[in-house]
Amino acid sequence: MSSIIFRSISSVKCRNPSAISIIGGKYYSTATNAEANQPDDIVIPQRIHRSPTDILKAIESTIQRDPTAAHYKYHDDPYLIPMSNYKKRVYALAQESGRKAAKWILQEHKNLFLYRVSDPPLNKLTAYENADPPIQAYIPRTVYNEKSEVTEKDLLMAIDNYFVKDAITIYNLMASKDSLSQDTQQKFLELLCFFNEADPLPIEWLEEKWFRQGGLSINNRVKNWKNNGLATTLFSNLKEKTPSAYCAIIQGMCKHYNGESAYNLYLECCDNKIPLNVNVYNGLLSVIGFLKEDSEMQWQLIKDLLNDMKSQNISPNLGTLNSILESLSFMESKFAQQHCTEILAEFVKECGIEPSLATWAYVLTIYYKERGMKSNVLYSIMNKIEGQSFTIRDPRDTLFFVTAMSVCRSHLQDIKLCYSIQDLLLHDSNYDLIGDSYRENIYYRQFFSVISRNESLENLMVQYNNLVPHVYVPEPSVMQEILRTIDLNVACDYYPLIWSNIVMFGMTTRQTLVQFLLQSMVRNIPPGEPEKIDIKSKEDSKSTLVASDPNAIESLSALSVEENFSRVAWDIWLKFEEKSAFKPDSINWTAGMLSDIIMLLSRGGKVQDAYTIVQRLSKLEGSIGVPSSPDPLIYFAKVALQGGFPSFSSVALKYLSNCGYSEASDVAVELLQTMLNRPKSEIEELASEAAKGDINTWTADTSIMNLVAIVNQNKSLEPVLRSKASSSSSSESDSSDSDDDEELSKK
Repeated sequence: MSSIIFRSISSVKCRNPSAISIIGGKYYSTATNAEANQPDDIVIPQRIHRSPTDILKAIESTIQRDPTAAHYKYHDDPYLIPMSNYKKRVYALAQESGRKAAKWILQEHKNLFLYRVSDPPLNKLTAYENADPPIQAYIPRTVYNEKSEVTEKDLLMAIDNYFVKDAITIYNLMASKDSLSQDTQQKFLELLCFFNEADPLPIEWLEEKWFRQGGLSINNRVKNWKNNGLATTLFSNLKEKTPSAYCAIIQGMCKHYNGESAYNLYLECCDNKIPLNVNVYNGLLSVIGFLKEDSEMQWQLIKDLLNDMKSQNISPNLGTLNSILESLSFMESKFAQQHCTEILAEFVKECGIEPSLATWAYVLTIYYKERGMKSNVLYSIMNKIEGQSFTIRDPRDTLFFVTAMSVCRSHLQDIKLCYSIQDLLLHDSNYDLIGDSYRENIYYRQFFSVISRNESLENLMVQYNNLVPHVYVPEPSVMQEILRTIDLNVACDYYPLIWSNIVMFGMTTRQTLVQFLLQSMVRNIPPGEPEKIDIKSKEDSKSTLVASDPNAIESLSALSVEENFSRVAWDIWLKFEEKSAFKPDSINWTAGMLSDIIMLLSRGGKVQDAYTIVQRLSKLEGSIGVPSSPDPLIYFAKVALQGGFPSFSSVALKYLSNCGYSEASDVAVELLQTMLNRPKSEIEELASEAAKGDINTWTADTSIMNLVAIVNQNKSLEPVLRSKASSSSSSESDSSDSDDDEELSKK
């Protein structure tokens, strides 16, 4: 009895904690009489429908994306996180390939999966269907051959699972095809028409779908309908061609761009007064360009189809609007713009159809067809849809963001508009409409192109750090535009980061990009006198830039600009040499690239490393061109002499002399003045004596003799050059005189 009282009091306490208090281990009621007399009504709220992932979505909405974290599909391991587009594709597809291999084993060795280990000994051969719970995806597919006995039930099973090839095999194996029900024949015809008699990619292979290129595109319209295929044969053999059969075959032909055959069947339906649905008209409206060539004729056919829909009391839908705009996007620009406004006004105001993102994508294509065309249409569209959340209403909705950003880049170059498009993409779940990886890369390529040309360097690098490399890996052209912005802002601190990313993204073989990087560093390196350069030893210059180590990048901030640039230049040399060792034809050094590396190494005091490049330059003399300027090698010669390496200087100046630079002689005289501590007149006199063979006054130093030889070599070349110049000028005067004589004779 006491336990019953205690439970009843506890239940009251749970419902109304304020009604009970404990004093000395006993329960006393503290509720008022009004509260005690009130009935205990339990109100059950209305059930709110929740999807299985609503709780996860609510939790996910409370956090922000970590830009430093890779996509969840990649292993959280530094060695397995991809840092380039190629590795992203390979790693994701490799993981999916493992699942494919498991499914292949299940299919090929299905006899090994007939029972479970936990089954009793007498019930070891448990059928797949008797699994607990039964999972259809884990049941191996039935393999059909010529001896298979099939029924209509097998055909329906293949149709329901979209096994197109199996359905065709079963249909061909059936002895009496005429015994199939009309409903089964209709389903089979729709399957063949929709997939064009080919197996679709299974829905579970998400990565293959994501990385597959060449999918839905505004300009991807290729006729691939199988003429005289099984779909056409099946339709021709139907005893009773129902309106549903006509709708299926016409829609299939339009989907795979066989417009002429589809239009002929449409005319047949019109003659026989066979009713058609709105999807048939939408398909015909999308392939108008395959039926008529002239824009006027195409527009007239569009009006005829719309009038036919009106006479059949068929209400247009969003697909009708988008199909018309798709056909208009292939017509002449001014003609299409004129009728685009008319169509939008009629469908939106009169029919009450709300445009989708695909609608606006085709509008942008119509108004910004010609490159450089200016229009405010994109501004109006963004003002209308800014801040909205979108869901997929048309498969072509994924075209909008790529098209809008392309317009912003190619026509408008508006940074505010660019950020508005980006904010709309990141709003709510709109990122689901980006499309596939190919479209995502195109979008961010356009995005970075706009902000690198119009945004400040600080804001550009903020976006760069947030999106690169886990969301987007820039292409070489985008990296060059970013480098150009850094070059214009003389932001020397960013060069080591950019080079490390070039290495990380696998772009070291992009010669144009690396060449621009070297030229940019040479342009922006602070000026310095050769006499003030701190010469580094060979051991000090061994440290190189490690692209995969973020600590190595941070440690560079404590170094001078010259030291950072010299490290980047030496790392470029090592990476190129490493690549050329495996693929000799993949890297083509140019004299300009090598001279830029020599300049950067010389400014960093790495004379011995720079001499390695000078030796390579001398070895490849004539085969890789001539440096555009002698300044890098002249600077190296002066720094080498100051560092106690006169032999290095003589090699560099000899190369310049062989290339025809007269500055080599003047620099050689300067170096001899420094080495011998004699005035210029004595140096020239001693050089002339050495040219006559009198070398008694000279020391036996090889470096000095090489420098003297350079001075004398240039002196010997001067008369030749002067004679060539005079002969060329005289030949020009002779030719001009002969031309004058010829004109006088004609007169």
